[in-house]
Amino acid sequence: MSPRSLPDLPEELIEDVASRCRKPDLANLALASRQLNRIASAVLYRHISIVLKAKNYRSIRHENSLEPLHSITALLLQRPELAACVRHLTLRLDWNDREDTEEGCYADGLLPALEDGVIAMLQRYEAEHSVHTRSSLTSSPKWLVDKFVAVLLSLSLPNLVYLDTDFMRRAGGLFSHRVSLPLNEEESKNLSHVREVLFCSIAKDVLDFSNVEVFFSLPACRKVCMYGLERIHHGVDSERFEEGDDNVLARLKHGRASTSWPTSSVEHLEIRSSTLTFAEICHLIGRCKALHTFGYEHSPDYNDGRDGFSLNMWNVVDALGVHAETLQELYLNAYAGDVTVDGELLDFRKLSHLRHLKIPTDCLTSALAADDGGLIEQGSPDQDALWAQVKKVLPASLQKLTLTGPVKEHTREWRVLFAAVLPRLVYDKTALPELKEIIIQISCKSAPPAQTLLTIQRFAKRQGIELRFFHWYRAVRQRVWGIDEDVHCWAVVPNQRNIASKTAEIDVEGLEDEILEE
Repeated sequence: MSPRSLPDLPEELIEDVASRCRKPDLANLALASRQLNRIASAVLYRHISIVLKAKNYRSIRHENSLEPLHSITALLLQRPELAACVRHLTLRLDWNDREDTEEGCYADGLLPALEDGVIAMLQRYEAEHSVHTRSSLTSSPKWLVDKFVAVLLSLSLPNLVYLDTDFMRRAGGLFSHRVSLPLNEEESKNLSHVREVLFCSIAKDVLDFSNVEVFFSLPACRKVCMYGLERIHHGVDSERFEEGDDNVLARLKHGRASTSWPTSSVEHLEIRSSTLTFAEICHLIGRCKALHTFGYEHSPDYNDGRDGFSLNMWNVVDALGVHAETLQELYLNAYAGDVTVDGELLDFRKLSHLRHLKIPTDCLTSALAADDGGLIEQGSPDQDALWAQVKKVLPASLQKLTLTGPVKEHTREWRVLFAAVLPRLVYDKTALPELKEIIIQISCKSAPPAQTLLTIQRFAKRQGIELRFFHWYRAVRQRVWGIDEDVHCWAVVPNQRNIASKTAEIDVEGLEDEILEE
């Protein structure tokens, strides 16, 4: 291919990036642009990612911190052929003003390419909310205008596939209770290619379902992940979602049986660091026509006793039963006290097509370890009784099991896990005939004894099961997007560390040589 036939990088984009570079970086930027122009092919320009992030969410906000957002949006509005190439948009910024302040406006106006679009949105906002003197850049607060610029950018990308954003937070945004703005037909069409959405809230914002409802109605959307959303505490919506669990389940099952129940094409739903009520979780589960993957993680402060609120994980699993024919992967990360009811283990058997189950070790050990008893010995009646309880709650369709979480050394939970549960998982094929892989990710001061791991590994090899151990010390938060390390992950919440980068895999096969040397 002749160099002349290669497309050049847009000069406006190079100038915009160069204006924000430190002087030592300018030479590298110029060299990189020349090299790209020399070796690039047209394919490169069909996949453009825009990533705008603040260095620190808690940093002091600067007056022009959103200038890159404005300039890139103006560029793409002027160059629709370039906007059509953008596939991935990440917006994690320091929004200029809080929602409760009216100070500050764009008295000097915006970039010419932005004014018409933003003013049109302000006028629609005024009509929707019956407010006055808002449809002017000189009378509207900066936070409102900035949010509409972000909305304008999102809606100007007709082929957008991945959207990772925090701009629809409580302080405003297209779909929040503060700046609700229904999409018109053309705007909905521009979002029709979006397949994956990560909706992030670092500030523990209260969820307004109009924030996420629009993504459940997009025809191509398959994955939705929500991070850091709190349950509704007040207002009309709180009455809607303050019902008894039995009533919520009955309404969900009755609604799913109805032909008029609204359903979505979303197949992968994750709710992370959440304090949503059971009714709110059921609402999202029920919106999906056929869930293939579901992940749920409590917020660390979920069980702090506020409002006397708690979540029964039995009911969450029961609600997932409406997707029993399609659900293949399930991830639950609950804290102790939520995963057992009256000493009984969570029962996953109703999820008859489940292939991958990722749960905390508490799900299989807490209720068992609560019983009084002596040390668990290999082959003892105590061990047999514990295993009988475990195997009756796991679905026979399971092909992969991941156990994760903190385990204190030399406690009854520790003995239940390594003496009663793991050996039988790899030895008793009658319980889980399809099982092919077990992953153990535990947090403890010291790794399990080498001889114990080696014995379990030998059992696993005989049964054709791949067994992997991961060990780390101190709390490590797991990646936000993706049920496991082998699931596609393109975005990580700020200040969260990837479990794979902090976890050491134990080489069990190498332990045999160490034991012989000793």
